[in-house]
Order: sequence, then C-alpha cells, then structure tokens
Amino acid sequence: MLILGVFIGSHQFNIIHPDVIVISDDLRRIALIIILLRAGFGIDNDDLKKVGFTALKMGCIPGLIEGLCIAFTSMKFLNFTFVQVLSPDVNS
Repeated sequence: MLILGVFIGSHQFNIIHPDVIVISDDLRRIALIIILLRAGFGIDNDDLKKVGFTALKMGCIPGLIEGLCIAFTSMKFLNFTFVQVLSPDVNS
C-alpha cells in the first residue's frame, strides 16, 4: 500500500487528484480512529477489568504532568498568569 501510494501520488505519476491530497490529513485521522476502534472492540471485558485502572493511569498521568510543566514553564519564562495559561482564547 505504501509503495502504491508513492507511485500514484505526487512523487511519481501524480494520478491522485489534488483535492484528495488536500484532505489526506483528515483521511489519515479517520483511518487511525477506525484502527483504534477496532482494537478497542476486540478487548475482552475480563482483560479490561485486569488492566483498566493501570491503563487509565498510564494514559492520564503523563498528559497531566506535561500540561502542568508547560503551564508552570510559561508562567516562569513568559510571565503569563495562571488565568492566561488556562484560557483557550488566544486574543486576550
């Protein structure tokens, strides 16, 4: 599939329509969602109970630590207030 994509894409024969190239990022994201959904539906309920809390911790704790590090670093080096760090509005 990868070799075929290289050949019919913009690197060799340029067969793919430019509109498809524009939406390729969205198509890749949709494909990833489908892969993750199929993997998730294949999990047995007993297996999920065994590793569920551990998987939840491994999924959430690194993200929280990263977010807090970015928040405190921006407060220290960029002189942001805590409200500015939490605010999703870029224009303020």
